[in-house]
Amino acid sequence: MPTKIESVGIAFNADQHTVVLYLLAAVTAYFLCAFLCYSTLDYVASWEAREADRVNELDEQAKTKGFVALPHSRTPPLLVFTRRFRTVLDFWLPTALSVWAIFEIIARARHL
Repeated sequence: MPTKIESVGIAFNADQHTVVLYLLAAVTAYFLCAFLCYSTLDYVASWEAREADRVNELDEQAKTKGFVALPHSRTPPLLVFTRRFRTVLDFWLPTALSVWAIFEIIARARHL
């Protein structure tokens, strides 16, 4: 366990290790909450953008052909895999690692 943070100029003794670990867990929880808020907004925005693209495509087809053709209902499997992999990589992995880090920090703080 470090005894000081040189870049900030903070030093703490052995009695304060538990407090520092709880503070670290709180900071991690704060960043997790901020990440969840921003990623939820990004997720909603991406769905709205996809829907707007689909509507624009249907409008364009209606203008050029005089009728509306139904969009393809089947998304290519590689695109589905790529979207799911990106969701795991960009959302679920950071969330899981943050939750694990918070629990690990609290568990270590209790054993001091």
